[in-house]
Amino acid sequence: MQELLYKLSIVDRQYLLLNVIWGYTSREIADAFNDTAAVTKRIQRAKKKMKGNIQNLIV
Repeated sequence: MQELLYKLSIVDRQYLLLNVIWGYTSREIADAFNDTAAVTKRIQRAKKKMKGNIQNLIV
């Protein structure tokens, strides 16, 4: 799983981990990083990439 996380950009990885593992909301992450609009989209994109990478491992 760690190997799959490192396929994400560092920002996408940080946002994903803060959201999924630590439970921070998109708004809290945006405030912490002064990133106004991209947080939710980055998290969604990272989740989609992770799902695709996991599916590729299974097949």
